[in-house]
Amino acid sequence: MFSSFELLLILSLCISLIITSDLPTVVNYDMSHAYNRSTTYSLSVNGKDIFVTNYYGYDYAHFSLDNGRSYLTVSILPSTETIQTYRISPFKYEIKGNSNGNHLNFSIINPKYLIVKVNHLHELIIVADPLESQPLNSSSPNIINIVKPPYNADSTGKTLSHGIQQAIHDANQTARLSIVFVPKGVYLTPNLYLKSNVKFYLEGGAVLRFTGNPSDYRTDWFKLSMKINVTRWISTEYQSENITIFGRGTIDGNGKISVEHRIAMNILVPIGTTNFLCDGLVLRESGSWSVTPIRSSHVYLSNMKVFNRFDMGENDAFDVMESQNVIVQRAIGIALDDSFSTKTWTNTTDICQGWPGQSQSLDGVTFEDCLAFTFCYGFKIGQGVFQNQRQITFENSVVYDAAVGLGISHQYGSASVENATFQNIDIERLSFVNDEHGTWLTWYVWNSSGLAGSLINLNARNITIYDQGKTFGVIRGLNNKSMIHLVELQNITMINRTNFAKNFEEMNIWNRDYVSNVTILPVYSPDQLRTNLALHKNSKASSSQTDHPISLLCDGDLQTRWTAATTNLQWIDIDLGASQTINSTRIFWEQISSPSYSIEISQDNINWKKITLKTQTIGDITYSDFPFVEARYVLFNVGKTIDNSSVSIWEIQIFGR
Repeated sequence: MFSSFELLLILSLCISLIITSDLPTVVNYDMSHAYNRSTTYSLSVNGKDIFVTNYYGYDYAHFSLDNGRSYLTVSILPSTETIQTYRISPFKYEIKGNSNGNHLNFSIINPKYLIVKVNHLHELIIVADPLESQPLNSSSPNIINIVKPPYNADSTGKTLSHGIQQAIHDANQTARLSIVFVPKGVYLTPNLYLKSNVKFYLEGGAVLRFTGNPSDYRTDWFKLSMKINVTRWISTEYQSENITIFGRGTIDGNGKISVEHRIAMNILVPIGTTNFLCDGLVLRESGSWSVTPIRSSHVYLSNMKVFNRFDMGENDAFDVMESQNVIVQRAIGIALDDSFSTKTWTNTTDICQGWPGQSQSLDGVTFEDCLAFTFCYGFKIGQGVFQNQRQITFENSVVYDAAVGLGISHQYGSASVENATFQNIDIERLSFVNDEHGTWLTWYVWNSSGLAGSLINLNARNITIYDQGKTFGVIRGLNNKSMIHLVELQNITMINRTNFAKNFEEMNIWNRDYVSNVTILPVYSPDQLRTNLALHKNSKASSSQTDHPISLLCDGDLQTRWTAATTNLQWIDIDLGASQTINSTRIFWEQISSPSYSIEISQDNINWKKITLKTQTIGDITYSDFPFVEARYVLFNVGKTIDNSSVSIWEIQIFGR
């Protein structure tokens, strides 16, 4: 006789066998010849085991999948651990799972890029690509197989495969259409130049790997911020056209080892080319910016996965620079640094060493259906704006986690950004702070280079914010000559709100200045205007850093701050100039709020009375309310910060009647 559990197991198995006969096709890419299998997760799709690659900061699983409903099981290892909590992103797919012991079961319709978070564990990135329309193999016609003579590429990854470049050259020279074919294996690869009319195909399981040996590569430029030589590893010939690189293979920058040996790389560089297509590849562990279209036009990047490490920086995923008519569609960008961005420079900028021709504007760039996971900016324009940037769109996309969700950072240059649109974007988490910003929106001009330009016609539409971040939002020009003109914010849904935000205050955008012609839709309600009784009033503090004195605390500028000189308990004494009737305060903390503070009031700055506060902290802003009282002096006694750093405050505001 079978037990009830055994009967249930048999029944489940029978149902599974019946269902799987009609389930979508799954193509797994076993990467055991190149990488270690995850010790944290396993994955099955429609009953088929999928290789999960062990990585740094997260694990990932890459496979191809036909359309239709598929069934996935994520299991955490060891099997004795139980799933207590889980999250399946993007939220917009509304994927509902169920957990049983160490298994998480859910289904998806059609291939998707997902991020799964279980318990306290690091993330599992699940990237299901569409099935290849015409997958190639070693017997396909019209291919140049790099492992065959005269190319003799080493698929074991032990010796440098110089013959790959010869295969590219031969494909360029042949009269008939030929495809350079890279079969499954690991290939140590020198610099490659992709030539006109060449198709370069990486079979699933094929890995091109950077050696990390500086003598194997040419030096293209010297990166000042890292003080390291950089090579454009796989690039296009100048003035080339009609190049395709595709497949389901991997291009591995081996970045950690490479940087330790004092050589970094931009992995894939379409430069000075026209009609460039890249589809389906995995790029990982770049030592510098990963995918960098440069002074090129009509570039199409699709079904791309950039997996960079979280324990090394300067590794942006996608940076489109001085190019026109570029589409990045259905991509995931994971990096310590920015995920998806645009930039323009001058020929004197370090990265521009050896670029063909003169500086160009950037025009007509679209990022669509992209998934960002970063410690910095999810979707960003800048920081370099030396040439005009126009017609830039980020749409139908998701920020899984970042410091800033939607960013325009005009730090370098004096050109303008015109007609920039962020639309139909979900911002799920903002766990980090980058350059004092940790918020859903930061659009600003600043003059690190001594120059500055304008931001014109900026739009954010249909934005859903699940996490507004650790700091306040920014829409700020630099001065009357470097303004932000024409801003439209439409259908902005903030966390825990059912209605669209009606003003800047509801959007948590407090740092705003030098902005003109703002439209908020569908309903605009002016911010609640209250007189800040502390503005420009005299203040004293128990201690101050030289660069951040107490005089900056009540100056009305959220770009300046007071910071204590020590980590001890601090006090701040604000003189309102005359007796005032007050009932509330607002503190804008710089990143880390104090765990506690109290307020005392006085008419003579000698006799003090403590008042009872009702406080609420949202992000980095603490609101305090109390019954109306009469006071000239307001004393803030501030406790130690959570991380025992010096207390730092952008602004204190005091309100009353």
